[in-house]
Amino acid sequence: MLLEMTGAAPETAGLAYAGAMSEYLFNDCPQCTEEFDSQNQVFIGSGGTSPYMLLCNKPVRNMDDLQGKRLRIGGAQWSRWAEELGASSVSVPQHETYEALSQGVVDCSIHSAPELTIVKLMEVVSDITTGAPGGVFAGVANTVNKDTWADLSDEERTAMLHVSAVLSAELSWGYAKAALDNMEAARDLDRIEVHDAGDDMKSQTRAFIQQDLDNMAGTYAEKYGLDNASEMIETFRPILEKWVGLVDGIDNGEALADIYREEVFSKVDVSSHGL
Repeated sequence: MLLEMTGAAPETAGLAYAGAMSEYLFNDCPQCTEEFDSQNQVFIGSGGTSPYMLLCNKPVRNMDDLQGKRLRIGGAQWSRWAEELGASSVSVPQHETYEALSQGVVDCSIHSAPELTIVKLMEVVSDITTGAPGGVFAGVANTVNKDTWADLSDEERTAMLHVSAVLSAELSWGYAKAALDNMEAARDLDRIEVHDAGDDMKSQTRAFIQQDLDNMAGTYAEKYGLDNASEMIETFRPILEKWVGLVDGIDNGEALADIYREEVFSKVDVSSHGL
């Protein structure tokens, strides 16, 4: 959700986050490398979705509309956002979201636009609110078995990183393109209304994100023993801001893969990474 503080364009937000996360994990997070190593895995790339929004069965345009709404959530940060802004979070597996929306078990699902077709939510959604809560899902990692990686030559590892950059780009661009296509299709349907979140909802969302960032270090230290979370956030923030600019104007997966390779993947030392 830090993306909402950077001014990232919705069309390229996930592209930026995937690039930033790859750069951070390759270069700036030895603890992350150790965690992959403990699972006998080597990190070789990351992907990101398009921004999350409200897919609803009734209008939710501003803070008044949001109050008391039951929201299907897919991550802890969106659950905290819902509770902070006066809604309630409901845990529903993705494959049950269609039924939950159609039967009124939930009022909205916090999802990205590609799920309108992936989970067929286009059939049961009547209102879509863009601009809140925002954020992307970027928990997708390309990994390779550590023993297999060690058996490869430097040239083979370089080739693996080359194709991993393509995979990261095509995954992220695929989500971005599906989001654009689905939103265009939704706007063409008379039975679906697309709203932009009101200024009050956007401002309170930004206030929540800043508050959540301030609290996150303490939370992660208490729950997971991660004592340098604040330093990790401050290291990651400028990387993300840089990537927001790097992907500005990107309109295809091939161009995105070129940027990923040039800025990150080609700079990985294959003689030491993951070994």
